[in-house]
Amino acid sequence: METDIGRELIRHFFHAPQVEALLVFEDNEYFGIVLKKDIEMSLVKKGFELGGNINRVKPAQLPLLLFRGEPGKTTRIPVIDKTGRLQRIISYEEYESQFDTDAYLPHFKPSSTLEGLAHPVVVTNHFRRILYANRRAMETAGMDLPGKPFSALLRLFEIRSLSRRMLIEKGEAHFELLITSSDFKGFSSFLYQFLPVETENH
Repeated sequence: METDIGRELIRHFFHAPQVEALLVFEDNEYFGIVLKKDIEMSLVKKGFELGGNINRVKPAQLPLLLFRGEPGKTTRIPVIDKTGRLQRIISYEEYESQFDTDAYLPHFKPSSTLEGLAHPVVVTNHFRRILYANRRAMETAGMDLPGKPFSALLRLFEIRSLSRRMLIEKGEAHFELLITSSDFKGFSSFLYQFLPVETENH
């Protein structure tokens, strides 16, 4: 079974020839990497075991181990979970938005209409890292949001319902959280709109 997983992991490199490792994420948070050479060596020895091949590498060290040569716009990086299941093959732009967020943010330009909306709006990347928050969102949160995980924002609210509608509140402010996704030119993102609702609707 583990050997089958190893063979499947090797196949991902055919779609990502510019990388030497797979990224491992758990609950939208970076966990580590699996080196291609370790998978190949384990398969030769017929003793592949995914957990033992996950290396806990610090994000700052990733460029040294992850890429073969200089990464660019055509670079693709496979992302798996801790069971070996492929989550997504991300673009280099998506990689930058997650691991070099401070440098990436000045280049991220969402629609100008979002800033003028009267309700809080937040845009995240595929892994729910906040790339943009309009003025109303940061006023509601009481802090700067870009670069933080969306979970850090959500923890500020009390969740009232998780059935058909996600109703949340913070102090006297009550919202319905509307979530939409987009995949534009290989960049996966999420748009979160905090739509005000009347208290009596709860």
